[in-house]
Parts: sequence; structure tokens; C-alpha cells
Amino acid sequence: MSATDLPGPRRRPAEADVGEWLRTEASMRTARWFGVVFAVFQITVFVSPDPPAHVRPVGYLLAGLLAVANLVVQYLLGRIRTLRGARSLAWATLLLDAALVSAFVWLYAFDADASLYLLFFILPAEAALKFQAVGALVAWAACTSLYVARELWASDRYGAELNVTSISFRMGVLLIVSLLVGMFARKLAERSTELRAALDELERQQLWRQGLIDMLAHDLRSPVGTATSTMMLIRDRLDRLTADEVRRLATSAVVQNERALRLTQDLLDLARSQQGRLELQLDVVPVAPLIRRVVEGLPVPPGDVLLTIEEDLHARIDPARLEQVVANLVSNAAKHGRPPIEVSARRGDRDLLEMRVSDHGGGVTSAARGTLFAPFAVGNVEQGSVGLGLWIVRTLVAAHGGTVEYEPSPDQPAFVVRLPGAARSAREPSDASIQL
Repeated sequence: MSATDLPGPRRRPAEADVGEWLRTEASMRTARWFGVVFAVFQITVFVSPDPPAHVRPVGYLLAGLLAVANLVVQYLLGRIRTLRGARSLAWATLLLDAALVSAFVWLYAFDADASLYLLFFILPAEAALKFQAVGALVAWAACTSLYVARELWASDRYGAELNVTSISFRMGVLLIVSLLVGMFARKLAERSTELRAALDELERQQLWRQGLIDMLAHDLRSPVGTATSTMMLIRDRLDRLTADEVRRLATSAVVQNERALRLTQDLLDLARSQQGRLELQLDVVPVAPLIRRVVEGLPVPPGDVLLTIEEDLHARIDPARLEQVVANLVSNAAKHGRPPIEVSARRGDRDLLEMRVSDHGGGVTSAARGTLFAPFAVGNVEQGSVGLGLWIVRTLVAAHGGTVEYEPSPDQPAFVVRLPGAARSAREPSDASIQL
């Protein structure tokens, strides 16, 4: 058991992914604004002998389109809330950038000395940021195809020399850059995932500590405070109390102290399970007297609990741990349900000890069932109780190799525990020990 088993508020993976996608897109938006300024400057200062008349106005038009598109991206960034929307925006902007970069490269195809092909290096880097190594390689393949087509078109349109060596060298360098950027982006993505998981773990640890504090303040302070007040009452009024009154008050204090002791044992089991030191001392014991002894020691009116137990039923269990299981289930039913509480135990199929604890309350809401066996979870928030009872039940039952299930019902909800090792008669006691 670790804090990762804890319920609590945490970012869902989809929400975290949306944030990552939108942050990447925001970075690209900033880069595009620099691209707009850079494009306008380069178009303005570009000098070439006898350039086509359409080059400069078309260049300004492309820069303007980039600026307008970036404004649209900025608008969408403030309104996208879903993972699907964020991914769609990433694909759309990548295609937009690919179209504009290709347009600039083709626009200046008339100048064989211009280094506009370098713009193609932008696309694998952007694709790597968004889609890691696969995106970078796909972008490289697209850029290579576009560049080869552009060189063929320039050779035909402007009579430029088609230099295969130059093309292969440039695209080879672009491939190396794409691979490096893609691998680097993948490492960054993995590190981001690790950091996000670490942050989630820290949040759960904080919930763990806060839950422990709340539980100690609520569930432990109550019985200790009640027992202390009762003993102080006996001390201060001993000369005025009858023997029956002293016995009744002392019994009440003992019950409260036993409640605090059970909670303390739960806390010790929690700590031991976290450290892998929870031990079971197994023995073959009669089940009926064990359950009766536990129920009689609980602060529950005797008439509120009905027992139906096979008298000759034995099981190979840790008696102290099964007592905890019974006490926690009956206490949970008394706190959150309505009497009568029915406790039954029988030998089920495959030599399983089947124990059922039910009450006549409304049961646990469907929303709460997912965290019913989690520490510090509460099935009925109106009761205001947080604790470890059902989690301890699950942990101890699992340690025996058994299962515990909640069976919802509008009339008689129940917890059903199934443990291996049931028998009709006692066998040789075993002092076997299981360490988890």
C-alpha cells in the first residue's frame, strides 16, 4: 500500500495533456510573430538581379496571411478546452506553417543562390515539439518531397541547374537534424510525464497527510476525550456515585478506550503494510465464538446485531486480524446503516469461509463506491466520518488470500468477505506465519 492508492483531487490525464498541447501551441504562436517580422524585413531588403515583379507583393501577402493566421490561433488558444480540440489545432497550425514555408521557398525558386531551403528546417522542429520523433520524420519526408519538386520546377521554369548532390546533402543534413530534434523532443516528453507523475504523487502524499490529520483529530480524539471525561467524572464524584453507576461509567470508558485501541491498531497496520511488514499468525480456530466475542465487545446495543453462524465452522486464519475485520464491518454498519445488523458466516463453495455483514440502511451511493475501500474515504459524507476501517478490512482480507465485496441493495446492503481455509471441524493448529 502506498499513497498512490489514495483517492483525491488530481488532474486527469486528459486535462494535463490539453495543457501541454496548448502550451506548445502558445510557444509556436510567439515564434510566428518573430517569423512575421523577419519575413517582412527580408522581403524588404532582398536584392537580386531582375527578380520577377510579383515576388515582393506576394511575399508581403504571405507575411500578412501568417499574421492573420496567428491572430486566429491566439483567439482559439483562449477557447479550446478539450484534448481533441487541442490536437486538431496542432495539426491545423502545422499544416498552415508547412503551406506558408513551402510558398516562400517556391516563391524565391528563381534565385539559385538564395538559401530559402533553410526554412524547411522549421517544420521538423515544430513537428517534433508536437508529435515527437515520428512527427519529425514525417515532416522531413514531406519537406524532402517538396524541395525536390521545387528544384525540378525551378530547373524547368527558370533554367536553374539541377544539382542532385546539393539536394541530397541538404536533405541529408535535414534528416540528421530531424532525428536529433525528434529524439530530444521524445526525451522531453518522457521527462514531462515523469514530472507530472511526481507532482501527482506529491499531491496524493499531501492528501494522505491531511487525511491522517483529519482522521486523528476526529476519530481518535472522540473516544479518548469521552473516556477521559468519564474517568474524570468518576474521580470527582466517586463519593456520590453508587457501585452500579461507577460500573456503568467505567464500562463506558473501557468501551471508548477499546475503540481508540482498535483505531491505533489500524494505524499500525497501515504503517506496516506501507513498509511490507504486515504479518499473519495463522491458526485453525472456531469462527462462531470469535465473531460473538467481537460483537459483544462493540458499543452496539445487543438487540441491534443478529448472528447466524454455523457452530462447527472452523477456518485457518489469523484470529486477531479477523477480529479487526469483523469489528470494522459491524462498526461501519452501525455508524452508516440502520439496525438490525445481520452477521452470518458459513462454509461456502471451494472451502471458502463466507462472512456477510448487512444492515437495513440505504447503502452507499454509486458515486462513492469507487473509493469505498480507499483510506480516508467515506461512504456517507453526511456522517462526517473519515477513517481507515474499510481499507483495513480490504488489506487484511487480501493478506489472507481472500476477497471483500460490497453488494448494493436498497433494502439490505451488505459486505461479503470470502476467505480460504474453511472447515467443518478443527484440525491441528498451525503457527505458520505469512509476511507481506
